[in-house]
Amino acid sequence: MALRFAALLLLLGARAQQPFLAQQTQPFLVVATQRTGSKWVMQSLRQQTCDVAAFDEIYLSRGWCLDGPAKKAAGWKSDRTPCHRDLGLELNSLEALFDDAVAPDPRLFATDHARKWAAVYNRTRDTRQNFAYGFKWMVNQGMDELWGPLLATARARRLRVVFLYRRDLLRMLVSIAHNKRQFDAHPKDEAGLASIRSAKIPLPQGRALLSHLDELASHFEAMDFYRGQAAALGVETLKVVYEDVVDDAAHWFHKAWKFLTRGLDRSASTCDAKAPATGNDTMLIHKDAPRAYVSNWPSVRATLSRSPKYAYLVADGVEPTPRAASPAPTRQRRRAAAAAAGGSEGVLRPRPAGAVRRVAITCIWWL
Repeated sequence: MALRFAALLLLLGARAQQPFLAQQTQPFLVVATQRTGSKWVMQSLRQQTCDVAAFDEIYLSRGWCLDGPAKKAAGWKSDRTPCHRDLGLELNSLEALFDDAVAPDPRLFATDHARKWAAVYNRTRDTRQNFAYGFKWMVNQGMDELWGPLLATARARRLRVVFLYRRDLLRMLVSIAHNKRQFDAHPKDEAGLASIRSAKIPLPQGRALLSHLDELASHFEAMDFYRGQAAALGVETLKVVYEDVVDDAAHWFHKAWKFLTRGLDRSASTCDAKAPATGNDTMLIHKDAPRAYVSNWPSVRATLSRSPKYAYLVADGVEPTPRAASPAPTRQRRRAAAAAAGGSEGVLRPRPAGAVRRVAITCIWWL
């Protein structure tokens, strides 16, 4: 009798889980760094689609360092206290989120640290229609230690990864500097936008400026490395560049949506699946060239004009495109030049009379 009762419980448990397991879901990650338009992308996917659950950061690498009251008192922006990270628990939180076969560690539901993670986990398990789900992971939030181990799960669970890039690092640096000065990364109205734009900020200059730009470039070099590792294991990735989204938001949001939702079974879905039209109403802060927002622009311009990063000035229309250096003369070019001058390569042409007289006088002098 006890065995029959236990078998009945197992059958009921399997049926209770079936509505979620029967739904075809597609997990994803959006990998980004600050000021690459990640909030714009995630909000647009979340607000303008019915088949994409796009969550913001869940701060895996920060949550295990402080208890609830201490973390709240410190604030995550000011939390720079070194601490021992529980990488095993962090990896379990990712694997359980993306793979139904992995049971989450009970500590993830019993601590204030993991409230964001728990909210995402519960939301993705409490659904009755097919959808893609994932969150935004910043490269400075513990990716170095967790990316390699996560790739095994990514391959098995068909995880898809979107990488957000930015091409103009000078504009990116201006945006970061403004954010640090104003503490308002995303103004909510025109008044807040005008306040940011009117407050000019200084940028580093000389070697310090070049070092800052190199540091920003290193974030995207890390993304290239992560993408290469993913591709080697057959994990699908999509590269999205902020400047391209600004130029044609409809195209890129449609491309990202198709990438995330491709293969979902919509036969039993009541969702009116469609891509975001133009993205949400996030306001672009720095529409003008960087010189409009930088108080020490002459020094910044002087630094860049003498460096390989001169291209940023060209891209923003501050400086003209440098003229390409003349190619070294080839045999064909020498022949063409000689023909244009009335002779041919390898044929001695008569010297002008003055040149002949100078040669004759020189010879007589030596005699």
